[in-house]
Amino acid sequence: MRVVVAGAGETGRHLGAMLSRGGHDIVLIDQDADALHEAEDSLDALTVQGDVTRRSVLRRGEIEKAYGYVAVTDKGTTNLLSAALARAAGA
Repeated sequence: MRVVVAGAGETGRHLGAMLSRGGHDIVLIDQDADALHEAEDSLDALTVQGDVTRRSVLRRGEIEKAYGYVAVTDKGTTNLLSAALARAAGA
Protein backbone atom coordinates (compact mmCIF):
# COMPACT_ATOMS: atom_id res chain seq x y z
CA MET A 1 0.00 0.00 0.00
CA ARG A 2 1.11 3.54 -0.71
CA VAL A 3 1.62 5.93 2.18
CA VAL A 4 2.45 9.60 1.68
CA VAL A 5 4.53 11.23 4.40
CA ALA A 6 4.67 15.02 4.57
CA GLY A 7 7.99 16.02 6.09
CA ALA A 8 11.37 14.50 5.33
CA GLY A 9 13.01 15.47 8.59
CA GLU A 10 14.17 12.97 11.16
CA THR A 11 10.64 11.88 12.10
CA GLY A 12 9.47 11.58 8.49
CA ARG A 13 12.53 9.58 7.45
CA HIS A 14 12.19 7.27 10.46
CA LEU A 15 8.50 6.72 9.78
CA GLY A 16 9.20 6.16 6.08
CA ALA A 17 11.84 3.55 6.92
CA MET A 18 9.49 1.69 9.27
CA LEU A 19 6.66 1.68 6.72
CA SER A 20 9.00 0.65 3.92
CA ARG A 21 10.25 -2.31 5.97
CA GLY A 22 6.59 -3.22 6.41
CA GLY A 23 6.21 -3.51 2.64
CA HIS A 24 4.56 -0.16 1.94
CA ASP A 25 5.36 2.12 -0.99
CA ILE A 26 6.48 5.43 0.47
CA VAL A 27 6.25 8.95 -0.92
CA LEU A 28 8.07 11.69 1.01
CA ILE A 29 7.14 15.31 0.36
CA ASP A 30 9.13 18.25 1.70
CA GLN A 31 10.15 21.76 0.64
CA ASP A 32 13.76 21.15 1.70
CA ALA A 33 15.76 19.62 -1.15
CA ASP A 34 18.63 18.67 1.18
CA ALA A 35 16.30 16.70 3.46
CA LEU A 36 14.92 14.86 0.43
CA HIS A 37 18.42 14.04 -0.85
CA GLU A 38 19.32 12.64 2.56
CA ALA A 39 16.13 10.56 2.53
CA GLU A 40 16.90 9.26 -0.97
CA ASP A 41 20.28 8.00 0.27
CA SER A 42 18.71 5.88 3.01
CA LEU A 43 15.19 5.01 1.82
CA ASP A 44 13.54 3.33 -1.11
CA ALA A 45 10.96 6.08 -1.55
CA LEU A 46 9.61 8.44 -4.15
CA THR A 47 10.42 12.02 -3.17
CA VAL A 48 8.58 15.17 -4.16
CA GLN A 49 9.82 18.67 -3.44
CA GLY A 50 7.14 21.21 -2.69
CA ASP A 51 4.61 22.73 -0.31
CA VAL A 52 2.22 20.06 1.01
CA THR A 53 -0.54 22.64 1.35
CA ARG A 54 -0.72 22.86 -2.44
CA ARG A 55 -3.01 20.41 -4.22
CA SER A 56 -0.65 20.29 -7.22
CA VAL A 57 2.19 19.06 -5.00
CA LEU A 58 0.00 16.38 -3.42
CA ARG A 59 -1.05 15.27 -6.92
CA ARG A 60 2.63 14.94 -7.95
CA GLY A 61 2.93 12.59 -4.97
CA GLU A 62 -0.02 10.63 -6.36
CA ILE A 63 -2.09 11.28 -3.27
CA GLU A 64 -5.16 9.79 -4.93
CA LYS A 65 -3.42 6.38 -4.88
CA ALA A 66 -2.46 6.61 -1.21
CA TYR A 67 -3.93 4.37 1.44
CA GLY A 68 -2.67 6.69 4.14
CA TYR A 69 -1.27 10.15 4.72
CA VAL A 70 0.87 11.26 7.64
CA ALA A 71 1.94 14.87 8.18
CA VAL A 72 5.00 15.35 10.38
CA THR A 73 6.26 18.77 9.37
CA ASP A 74 7.39 21.24 12.01
CA LYS A 75 4.24 23.34 11.59
CA GLY A 76 0.95 22.19 13.10
CA THR A 77 -1.20 24.30 10.78
CA THR A 78 0.58 22.86 7.74
CA ASN A 79 -0.03 19.34 9.06
CA LEU A 80 -3.74 19.98 9.61
CA LEU A 81 -4.35 21.73 6.29
CA SER A 82 -2.39 19.20 4.25
CA ALA A 83 -4.19 16.29 5.94
CA ALA A 84 -7.54 17.84 5.08
CA LEU A 85 -6.44 18.29 1.46
CA ALA A 86 -5.14 14.72 1.31
CA ARG A 87 -8.45 13.41 2.66
CA ALA A 88 -10.41 15.45 0.12
CA ALA A 89 -8.17 14.02 -2.63
CA GLY A 90 -9.02 10.47 -1.62
CA ALA A 91 -6.24 9.39 0.76
